[in-house]
Amino acid sequence: MRVQAALLCILLSALLPGSVSAQDVTYRLKGGAYITKTQVDSIARANNNQVKYSFKKENGKQIVEVDTLSAIEQDTVNRQNKTTFSSTANTQNSPAFGTKTYKDDTGNIISADDYRFKMKSGEFQSRYQLQNNNGKYDVTYYLFPKKEAELQAKQNSDSLTNKLIGSRLPQLEFQTMDGKKITLQSLAGKVAVLNFWFVECKPCIAEMPALNELVQEYKQNPKVIFLALARDDTEQVKKFLEKTSFAYQVVPGANSYDEQLGVYAYPTQLVVSADGIIKDVLIGGVAADTKRLLTDAIEKALR
Repeated sequence: MRVQAALLCILLSALLPGSVSAQDVTYRLKGGAYITKTQVDSIARANNNQVKYSFKKENGKQIVEVDTLSAIEQDTVNRQNKTTFSSTANTQNSPAFGTKTYKDDTGNIISADDYRFKMKSGEFQSRYQLQNNNGKYDVTYYLFPKKEAELQAKQNSDSLTNKLIGSRLPQLEFQTMDGKKITLQSLAGKVAVLNFWFVECKPCIAEMPALNELVQEYKQNPKVIFLALARDDTEQVKKFLEKTSFAYQVVPGANSYDEQLGVYAYPTQLVVSADGIIKDVLIGGVAADTKRLLTDAIEKALR
């Protein structure tokens, strides 16, 4: 599978979650104006893919709300010494965060306005560092030259891919949200698609309609199993699933397993052959291509 080197803020796929039909999906701008899928794609292109998607259910319909932001960034988590590094995508309005500090590419503290101005230039990408402070997280935003950030992302992606492809999936023992026990032995003889995600990950959420449709296409094939390994605990995942459809078998509290594998970016997906060998790795949110890339990898593994 072609590995995506950077975690781009992605164009929303027009694929649908679960059993929801095309007629049940509605797109609208934040503020209330309804638009078509073609208009969604045009808006994303016009704004250099700096678009935020919110997923809601209203009167049985899937609503996709589209908003353009000044700085939608990549969702990358790189844990170092228990400090989390990621992008700016999910921090700006989260109630879990405390103080916010902004720094330029030389490490100097700058104002929020200066930070946004530099981001608008298109010459920078952003990462953030989280520090636990009595249950809340102080966040520091860092600017990186775009070319440097892209090179680092590719190096990280290549390193993880080279490490994982061809290796054997480590021993595991999970319990899904519906109480089903999953072990390495229970996966024997099946092609397993493992999705690493967390509930506040915007690219993870954006690709879920594509993943749901993929599950639908393989639901008659007992040789393929889809597992979503969440970093969040059971209660957090439960609240998320009350509002968002996700057809994978969802496993809460699986953060130690992605750390064991070295997963640093979300979403990351692994395709594992029937004999437990990791065959393909897909790093980053690429909703427009997720279904095609995973289908190719699954079919290759089934052969």
